[in-house]
Amino acid sequence: SELTNDITSELRTGNGSEFVTVYSGQVVPDAFRLNTGGGDDRIHLADSGLRKIDGGEGFDRVSFNADSLEIDLTETDWNLENIEAIDLRSGVYERLHLSPTSVARSTGIAQTLDVYSDNFDDLRLGDEWVLDGRGVVLGDYFHRLSSNGVEVRLFNRMPLTNPLLRHDVDGSGQVSPIDALQILNMLALRGTGTQIPIEIPASATGYFDVSQNGEVSPLDALQVINFLALQMSLNDINPESVANNLLPLRTGAVAIASIVAERMTEAGTAETIAINDTGQPFEALGNRKRFSSIPDQTQTVDDWAATSKMNSAMNDPAGSDIDRIFSEWGDLHADLISLLD
Repeated sequence: SELTNDITSELRTGNGSEFVTVYSGQVVPDAFRLNTGGGDDRIHLADSGLRKIDGGEGFDRVSFNADSLEIDLTETDWNLENIEAIDLRSGVYERLHLSPTSVARSTGIAQTLDVYSDNFDDLRLGDEWVLDGRGVVLGDYFHRLSSNGVEVRLFNRMPLTNPLLRHDVDGSGQVSPIDALQILNMLALRGTGTQIPIEIPASATGYFDVSQNGEVSPLDALQVINFLALQMSLNDINPESVANNLLPLRTGAVAIASIVAERMTEAGTAETIAINDTGQPFEALGNRKRFSSIPDQTQTVDDWAATSKMNSAMNDPAGSDIDRIFSEWGDLHADLISLLD
């Protein structure tokens, strides 16, 4: 069905599998409701203003195609019912807000929502979700998010990036030095090279691709370290006063690159910094401070690009020179030496 005229009342479709398109610019009154009845239906929306949709029985999918469209299912003007999937794969930027309450309201009995997104879409999921592992359907990987019996299966092209907090490598819900060490350990186990393409075994548990580029490299560890440093700065923490609880900062450059290179080439590297199944290789880390909040994005576009020196290191094509990249990081180096010795 194609809705080509302005809409003035409720529309009900039949019980077959329908494809309903609502075009941009159509006038949709606030009270209008689309009810697609039974069958596996697909509803395709532009920026028409249609906000009330009942998918009825079957597996029903709503897709969007409007640049910079914001879909906030946590607001009352959006009223989706009996919808099993939301598809943002339109090739344009879209923003989706979800909460456990809105998913429960939108999915009905199923209480499970599939979300398909492009890598550049903005998913605002809030802090009520728990990361519950990964899965695969017909070769497509998804992240499983759960909260009080409600589940979201998030399908995207970044299976090894944590969708809730990308710096949280071990999926604990918090960020700590352990996360940087997990990446260093992965580099050691996989051999030499500054960038290693990520392969996804069925048993993979870590989220090593912090930089969201499909590879694991020292830059991923560096972003975790910088996140911790930025958190300290935003929270006005004095490193000297919390030396026993938080990874302290050093003034001047610290040659972390030499540590990484050494661990990646030495015999017995994996054993030296191996992280056991509990993710706690160093007992001292148990009492170290963890962060679970995200820095104010108005203060920095990206945690890696927080200084001009880091921008310089990123933009220089000589990416294989690990020592140069890490030495450029300057005063924001964290003291990993004591943890790795």
